[in-house]
Amino acid sequence: MTTKDVLVCVTRQKTCERLIKEGARLAGSDDELYVVNVSPDGWSLLGKQYEGADQAAEALEYLFEISKNYGAHMTVLRSEDVVKALVDFLNKKIISTVILGGSKEEDHASTMAKKIKRKVHYDLEVRIIPTDNLT
Repeated sequence: MTTKDVLVCVTRQKTCERLIKEGARLAGSDDELYVVNVSPDGWSLLGKQYEGADQAAEALEYLFEISKNYGAHMTVLRSEDVVKALVDFLNKKIISTVILGGSKEEDHASTMAKKIKRKVHYDLEVRIIPTDNLT
């Protein structure tokens, strides 16, 4: 695989900036950097449909700006199945490296990484950035 494109998976938290920075560090000048957030169907992205929506909307807008500053393409996907949405995106773009944030639940990111790797149609590197690696 000649491409070194990087996909950064983010939640609606400003602390995900560290993941975007890591993705930008890994992506070469000729490579594409993608930032993806998967939001459940029916959730308002910028509205007040659920508790904490204002903070989530602010964080998502912040991450869009950070992505733009690093020349990344940010996309919000709608799906109840996060792994399937990410796998579909990966199989379409053939991205070589995925960055996931670590979770307080130790096995969550690791389990997600294994599910993604099992379902993509090519060799994929998955990097998990621990939560204590905040910069």
